[in-house]
Amino acid sequence: MYYRKGYTRKQLAQEVNISLIYIAKIEASLIFKSVSLTVLSKIADILDVSIDKLIKKL
Repeated sequence: MYYRKGYTRKQLAQEVNISLIYIAKIEASLIFKSVSLTVLSKIADILDVSIDKLIKKL
């Protein structure tokens, strides 16, 4: 996705310590309601965006 700031899905998943399938499902909004705040926070920190901006991109 365009908001990954150069990270591939695989790299982002590794940085957040989640599976590649899980990050793909988050991006596809298939499991967004069950994503923990901790995971969202880690993704937002790595991408240097606020959680609300991250959510809007998903």
